[in-house]
Amino acid sequence: MAGSGTTDGDSEVQLHLGRDWDARLEEWLETVIDPARPENVKSGRRHKHEARTGIQDWSFPTDELRDEYLASVGSRSEDSVLRLLRRFLFEDAAFDADFRALNAILGSKDGSAYGDAPSEYVRRLHRWMDKKSRPHPGVRWSLDLLPFAPKAAIDVIRGYLTAHFWTLPDGRIDGLSDAMAVIRARWLDPDVQGRELLFSLSPRELECLTGALYEAMGYRATLTPPQRDGGRDVVGVKEGPGQRELVLIECKAHSSPVGVEIIRSLLGVVSTERANKGILVTSGRFTRGAVTLAAGEPRLELVPGDDFSALLSSHFGTLWYLQRDSIIERYQRRVSARSSS
Repeated sequence: MAGSGTTDGDSEVQLHLGRDWDARLEEWLETVIDPARPENVKSGRRHKHEARTGIQDWSFPTDELRDEYLASVGSRSEDSVLRLLRRFLFEDAAFDADFRALNAILGSKDGSAYGDAPSEYVRRLHRWMDKKSRPHPGVRWSLDLLPFAPKAAIDVIRGYLTAHFWTLPDGRIDGLSDAMAVIRARWLDPDVQGRELLFSLSPRELECLTGALYEAMGYRATLTPPQRDGGRDVVGVKEGPGQRELVLIECKAHSSPVGVEIIRSLLGVVSTERANKGILVTSGRFTRGAVTLAAGEPRLELVPGDDFSALLSSHFGTLWYLQRDSIIERYQRRVSARSSS
């Protein structure tokens, strides 16, 4: 969970809390959200105090601290929760990656290293060079939606992540994901179990969550392109000494039961591609006919929503439903790193 993002022109330095802090949530919170401690300056540059003490405040330093905080957030004052969110949600800023992108543009022959049609991000880089604005607009304004519209606040942050995923430091991606988890735990889903939350996932989110789960189970899980999945959404490969297992996973974000036709279609793809197994994951359940068909076919496995939620709890902890954005973002990062290597 500990990120590596730095801001403005600072050198890229890994700032981590020591192991002595791992189990001391209250001490970390007292330091990070101390009302007397100044807010981050508008440029996003770290205060000398932060650089000197090495206190990470852009996201939770460890998964353990995050889980402990999410479990207790309902008992904390709204003011203290908002102060923590202000740390995770930055104002308009510039990060080290922005300096590198700007240098790439300045070093290219035609002044553009990003193609003939500069994106809005590149336009902001040029404006930043002219000292008119910074390349990363702030997302802290999403707090204006709290506490009366928490889902809208989460949608704003998720949209920001979608737009800026490739230009944000990993630490800032973690911080935005942590912010969504805090908002969800405090104002949106404190009494709702993970099983019910599956129905709120988009089809692509369900696929990403499935890919993350099977990677946690030891597979190399790759998503297929949307609309051209060929009857499977995730391809999982597990290799070991003397063995190789290929599984094809189809995901259905359905509230209604999944029937026999989809099962037969998946079985056809398994036969064509000579896979070891076909797995059908759904946020809902299966019809009796589908269950009967799969029971007689060893190459098929059905994972209804209840079992899927239990698997997620087993591999990501019982609070996975509060951290689903972070789980998905991390998985997407791994897939992106593999494709670019």
